[in-house]
Amino acid sequence: MKICHLAAFVLMGWYLMVPPPLSHSRDRIVPLSQWTRAHVFQSEESCEMKGTALSKLDAALGPYRGFLPEQFYDAQCVAADDPRLKP
Repeated sequence: MKICHLAAFVLMGWYLMVPPPLSHSRDRIVPLSQWTRAHVFQSEESCEMKGTALSKLDAALGPYRGFLPEQFYDAQCVAADDPRLKP
């Protein structure tokens, strides 16, 4: 493996992407490029674990880091180089 390929592999991360609140996206599909990056991870596994934990938040607790708990129900882990992230 060449050094430049190794560097690209090491720098690639994973984003936990959160959709806009339901009131903003009702009756339309919002492209992934318009979702918000909630967390950055070095592995897909750690991203999935955090996403699962956040999807179980109790709505009665209120917002978490400015996100409504229900936004995490549809959150997705996406590779940092995913072309759907480009505007």
